Amino acid sequence: MKGRQSHGLVRSGLIGGCLAIVLMMGLAVSGVFGATASPSAGTGFPASAVAELASIAEQEATINGDANPTSVLVVEATHAAALTSATPGDLEPDSASESVYLITMTGNFTGYGFSTPPGVAPRVGSYLSVVVDAGTFSVTDEGLSQNPPPVSPSLLGLTMTLAVGTTSH
Repeated sequence: MKGRQSHGLVRSGLIGGCLAIVLMMGLAVSGVFGATASPSAGTGFPASAVAELASIAEQEATINGDANPTSVLVVEATHAAALTSATPGDLEPDSASESVYLITMTGNFTGYGFSTPPGVAPRVGSYLSVVVDAGTFSVTDEGLSQNPPPVSPSLLGLTMTLAVGTTSH
């Protein structure tokens, strides 16, 4: 009988510990700890990638004039596929099989992070696309448009929604 009670206490302790971990993960996803992500069910995005992508999205949104984008969607794809959505017409033949993350944001952006000729005002747009190398997490390509991407990111693979700015609180 004593062994069963002890076993029950261990089981209760394990369940309590698991609940605490789930609660902490829930707080992180809900934004209590800053820019975070709300992965779609079954996406399989690595936790380390989620944190890095949330940080990149927040930086790019802020640089381009909207620290609180309406939505932020991430998809893992090949570089070539990501370019069809982010920067249509941009071809990089050697990158066809390279793995990247495509971050697509909606909001009110001004292309302060884009180069413009002297005397020309930065372009504006509602859709900001950022292509991120999956191995190095460096930004490789960016696009800004008033129109939705011609190829929806959701057609490229499993997606995840990131909460950035005040949308993360």
